[in-house]
Amino acid sequence: MKSTFAINGDKLRELRERKLVMSQRDLAEKIGRTEGAIRSIERGRRPRVSAKTFRAIADVLGMGLDQAREVLLNVETPEDFDQNIVVGSLRQLHEIPIFDLKLSASHWSDISDIEEVYDKKVIDQGLFRARIEGDCMSPKYKDGKIVEFRVLHINREGIEKGSDYYFQRDDGMATFKRVEKIDDDLITLRAINTKKHPGVITVARSLVVRIGVPVGFYEPIEGV
Repeated sequence: MKSTFAINGDKLRELRERKLVMSQRDLAEKIGRTEGAIRSIERGRRPRVSAKTFRAIADVLGMGLDQAREVLLNVETPEDFDQNIVVGSLRQLHEIPIFDLKLSASHWSDISDIEEVYDKKVIDQGLFRARIEGDCMSPKYKDGKIVEFRVLHINREGIEKGSDYYFQRDDGMATFKRVEKIDDDLITLRAINTKKHPGVITVARSLVVRIGVPVGFYEPIEGV
């Protein structure tokens, strides 16, 4: 399974020119890509790169992965999330289900009584929203915020250590946490707010039936 990262081409070009002071060809040689690939990324034609390429770019920039995510990715921090995900926006979406995740109550939330989605158009769209309750994912995802998730295709997309995901088990329990460690059988998760929630939890890969990656915040407009 492969993960890809959507790079902000304008930001990469700015860093390449001002911080690295190198040409597209020079950067391409250092990360093992072609000059044309760098040109496509910076112009936004093909901004998605593999995890290997993203790490290589981070290394050349002298950044750790967390810093590189904050600086380079289009939708990795709340400030860069798609602000058009609002009621009445120009983005025409089918109805998106909203769930409540009571993260302050326990490591896992019981969502077994939430009705399943059967509308094929909604399923194909692959989006759902969850209201975050509690402070274990603060300050990035604050209490009461509604986060929009995109369902990952587990057989085609992988998960990355240090990134945040919604996990749902086959027993109807769900959680939203940061991936601490991945191995062949287990995924280790932890809260962002480690001062108040220092522990970790694990989930067997075989029990995971749904994974979602956060792509934006949902802000309802009053009166719409």
